[in-house]
Amino acid sequence: MGGLITVLTALMDAKQEKMIKGIVLVGPLIEADPEVATPFKIMLARLLSGVLPGFQLGALNREHITSDKEWLEIIRNDKLRWHGKFKALHSYVLLNRLQELPKELANLTTPLYILHGEKDAICTPSGSKDLFQAATTSDKEIKIVAGAKHNLLIEREPMRSQTFADIWAWVTART
Repeated sequence: MGGLITVLTALMDAKQEKMIKGIVLVGPLIEADPEVATPFKIMLARLLSGVLPGFQLGALNREHITSDKEWLEIIRNDKLRWHGKFKALHSYVLLNRLQELPKELANLTTPLYILHGEKDAICTPSGSKDLFQAATTSDKEIKIVAGAKHNLLIEREPMRSQTFADIWAWVTART
């Protein structure tokens, strides 16, 4: 959801202060995966959000985060990480915002670099492609990383190192 928050912040900034000079997105949430956000779960989230906002609907499959087994073990054992399921109110708000987002993407004028794992089953690569097509900035790039899952920053090598190198190159070329 960090990518979604970044995009929303850049959209607000474009209307106001123009403090953001560029954004790098790694596997951003731009559209709901229809296999995760099924019509039944969407309906349930809407119904329960006002009555039982903390009701847990479905869990994130942690195996989709990375193919690096060491990182998966770190994630499993992290006591500060949420290990529960999606909550009804959170899901409802998130899904509503995602439905509105496509109408706003053309307003994104901030330089943009998107990296997305080809095998991302958490946030759809097609959402990143839609964002890339819709953004009206002339300074935009997208890279779909073959064989990679959701979080390229903790993916197995050499994908991880290449992701950091790509981000560094993109940022330093603009500073």
